[in-house]
Amino acid sequence: MLQMDPPSYRDAVSRYYYAMYHAMRAVVFFVEAGDDYQPHSELPKHTPNDFTDAALWQNALKDARERRNAADYEPYPKTDSGLRKPALAMRSQAAELIGVSRAYLRAKGCQHV
Repeated sequence: MLQMDPPSYRDAVSRYYYAMYHAMRAVVFFVEAGDDYQPHSELPKHTPNDFTDAALWQNALKDARERRNAADYEPYPKTDSGLRKPALAMRSQAAELIGVSRAYLRAKGCQHV
């Protein structure tokens, strides 16, 4: 979406949030032996205490959700180009969280990553 001409920052914000959300759902699902706390507001509360920078990622996930909600549901949203900065920040956050989640799951013995 960032490679499109023009870029679709609004869609990118939403997709980066979902990348972060599903990375954490995988971690919580593995640690909680099957319960992934699907509700968006509940998931961050179940970030494992031994997850790398757990508090940081809890807050990052909450912030990303707020950005996604604003991008998708705000009655008077910013212009798409006004979401450029959040989209670019979320791109690197999502990539980092996916990497941290994979490393965490591997260290915990998950054979599926």
